[in-house]
Amino acid sequence: MSSSLTAQPDPTDPDSSKPVGVDAVMAAEREWIQARRAIAKVPEGNPQRDSVGLAFSGGGVRSATFCLGLMQAFERYGMLKLVDYLSTVSGGGYVGSSLTWFKSRKPDDFPFGTKRSHYSIYGRVLDWLRTHGSYLNPGSGMTVWALIAAVIMGTTINLMLIVPPWLWAFYWMGRPVFENASETGFEFVLIAGLASLSLFFIIVTLMVTWFQFIAGTRYERWVRVLLGWLLKAGILLCIFGLIPQAYELLLYLPELVRPFIAAAFSALGGLIVRLMTIGDPDAAGFGRLRHLARSIGILFIAYGIFVLIYHFAINLSEPVPWKWVLGILIIGAFININLLSMHRYYRNRLRDAFMPYNVGPGEHGYPDATEAEANDCRLGDLQPSNAPYQIINTTIQLVGSRNAKLQGRGGDSFILSPRYCGARCTKYLVTDRYDGGKMDLATACSISGAAVDPNTYATRSRAVAFLMTLFNLRLGYWAPNPRTNSYSRFWIYDMLREMLGLLNERSRQIHLSDGGHFENLGLYELIARRCEYIIVVDGSADGEFTFSDLAKVTEMVRVDFGAQINLQVDSIRPDPASGRSKIAYALGTVCYPPLEGEGEDTEARILYIKSTVTDSATATALPVDLYSYKKTHPAFPDQSTVDQFFDEAQFEAYRELGYQLGKQACTADHHGTIAEFFDAAQKQADSILSN
Repeated sequence: MSSSLTAQPDPTDPDSSKPVGVDAVMAAEREWIQARRAIAKVPEGNPQRDSVGLAFSGGGVRSATFCLGLMQAFERYGMLKLVDYLSTVSGGGYVGSSLTWFKSRKPDDFPFGTKRSHYSIYGRVLDWLRTHGSYLNPGSGMTVWALIAAVIMGTTINLMLIVPPWLWAFYWMGRPVFENASETGFEFVLIAGLASLSLFFIIVTLMVTWFQFIAGTRYERWVRVLLGWLLKAGILLCIFGLIPQAYELLLYLPELVRPFIAAAFSALGGLIVRLMTIGDPDAAGFGRLRHLARSIGILFIAYGIFVLIYHFAINLSEPVPWKWVLGILIIGAFININLLSMHRYYRNRLRDAFMPYNVGPGEHGYPDATEAEANDCRLGDLQPSNAPYQIINTTIQLVGSRNAKLQGRGGDSFILSPRYCGARCTKYLVTDRYDGGKMDLATACSISGAAVDPNTYATRSRAVAFLMTLFNLRLGYWAPNPRTNSYSRFWIYDMLREMLGLLNERSRQIHLSDGGHFENLGLYELIARRCEYIIVVDGSADGEFTFSDLAKVTEMVRVDFGAQINLQVDSIRPDPASGRSKIAYALGTVCYPPLEGEGEDTEARILYIKSTVTDSATATALPVDLYSYKKTHPAFPDQSTVDQFFDEAQFEAYRELGYQLGKQACTADHHGTIAEFFDAAQKQADSILSN
């Protein structure tokens, strides 16, 4: 094996500390794939031309369980050994990382089994996963109360670090600035805001007469940028400077109510948010109006927090000691916020559920590991086996990027893998070097599933980001930028950046969150590698069958790589009367643009498998218990991703559905190659749809 890995990056090489481009990353991956193929005893081929990719979508434990069943079917029919890349996102990464973990300990084993043999060790592993479907409160002391305690602890510590400096600042800003004057700091802030707005209108007025002299010159751009800054600064300074006036408006309330001064603003904001959830969200123009109203409501809630801090600040008998504030700032500078947020609790629960180390028998229990080994399974230490090369997809948040495309998307694809970590916007660093080689499998898996986080596509409002960061409602992760590979080590500064959305690809420290915040299917990175055969497993919640995740990635790969996905999915949509689909998969093609020096496009094949309940009257009939579960749980298999507490019946329903749908795609005819598999799947699809 070592001879086939001669092109692998050597972490002892001084040049390996330098970030590299995507070409070097893919060259190292192809070397890994050649070694993997030799171990799996499949034809060596040319990974640059004939690689096979399997994508597991996001969707929390729902997607993880569905993908688990499908992976069992693929292994049973000899398909999994043909897969070179396993690209996982969020929930799909739970089970993908579980496979990688077991393979790192027992390379020759498929840990989940392919038959209903509950007496084998593989049956015990499957039973372990089934009984840990509610991974956030798995029992043995880690109950829902432990989860609540973790949330309260993180919020409390966060407030202890953030609130005292604001109290200290508000106390002094509420006092006269000069000894013989009555003006407070807030009044000077208000004056600065009014001055900024006045200057804005003065320049606007002057432009009427002299704009013709600067039109088309570089000065026109400077003036327009200046006007934007003046308007923004003026409005924000005025709003901040009017905090005392906002507080005084509420002094008409009874004295006992005044300590809850923020609740008045928050209740008003909450009322606006609630009112805008009533009615038809699809009505013409209603969606944007509701979004605007919600933003206004959340702004009121955030403003109420400042008013509450002001209330306590001006009622202090003496100021918060500056030494106390300085001490908090010093402590906050060295406390790792990755350990204080919910990320750590979430990461450890995923590790316990999907990376078990004590599933008997044996001294340590199958897979013959200790808790410390499971906790410290580092990505850079992983070696090839017959399993696919796992690409764990995360999102680098870039809402503050100067690049218009990255800022508009809110981020870029950031991969964590055994050989390299990074993104196209930051370049890539050898995994053994990145973050001192400390990036482990459990942490990478949990970052990829960090769905709750500020500054995502769903929480890009500055007010939302402020509140979520203030109360530590976040699962994201601060990591070194591959460009510099060093932490800033001043955590309060990074918390402030997260609060204000000042996140970009140039900072020493970057913020990573759920891969689904960029692309939820895991298909993007497989297209980037020009895989010849691609299987996409979509376990996302899409009860309306809009295929929005597929539509999004289709647009993105066309823009970024010039690749065109040609895939018709109408046949998957369920019958409106029965709610059941005739078939659960569709086949199509991916057209890649020519490589440099080549004159023709190349065409790849794609198989898209959707979690859906198929018709009992066709060749795709499912076991009777799945139809029964569907009847009692109408949302199945698209139950909300918010539900991360699967009981035995729910877990088994999704796993068995994945197994049955995977089996349908595999059993049409005997196939020994990936091309034969696709041909057989196409033949079966044609047969089903023609009846």
